[in-house]
Amino acid sequence: MNINEASSFLENLIKETDKKSEIKFYKNFVNILLSLKNMNITEEQVILIEKKLEELDLTSIEQKKFKYLKWRFLKFTIYLEKEFSFVQEEYYLSLGVGLWICFGIGLGAALWLNFGIANDTTTGMLFGMFIGGMVGKYMDIKAKKENRVLWIKK
Repeated sequence: MNINEASSFLENLIKETDKKSEIKFYKNFVNILLSLKNMNITEEQVILIEKKLEELDLTSIEQKKFKYLKWRFLKFTIYLEKEFSFVQEEYYLSLGVGLWICFGIGLGAALWLNFGIANDTTTGMLFGMFIGGMVGKYMDIKAKKENRVLWIKK
């Protein structure tokens, strides 16, 4: 299955459903496929991506199609990230903030235990969010310059 066929299949699913969550999901999937099509990727990468789409076998199941496709979408995005280093927009920002909040809370709790300063967990969390946001945003800008960002919202 090539990228155009997968996009048209998902566009047909958008027309068939009336549930907002399903429509949003299908549109996100289509947008990722369109951003892959619009990226400057090699013919070899296109062949590998189309082979993966074929392996996912998006059209095979009739019942519980939405659940099945959500699982396949997750597998597809993980494949794109591991194989080609393609990431979704603001991927590093969300990852950085999440990780650094945990680190900041841990650091704040350690400071509170050692020095008895009040609200150090809150302060640590805020600093963690700030540092994680800065590092994540920098990494997102770098990924955008390297043309590795898959745009979901258009």
